[in-house]
Amino acid sequence: MQILVNYDFPGNIRELENAVEYAIAFSRGDVIGKEDLPDYLLNDRKAVREARSSTSMPLREAKSSLRRKSLSPH
Repeated sequence: MQILVNYDFPGNIRELENAVEYAIAFSRGDVIGKEDLPDYLLNDRKAVREARSSTSMPLREAKSSLRRKSLSPH
């Protein structure tokens, strides 16, 4: 979740939707892990670095953060 929150998503909400759909399609279990995310997200050094250094957050807060990020102008 933190990688998704920390990624810049230059393609805006469509790119986020595509990343989540990709993760769902390639997930090997009931929970989406970072290994299920598209490679370009995992190769984004800033998003991964910030995800490692951040603490976990409740799902409701993460969703809200993603929503705010997708609505804010770049």
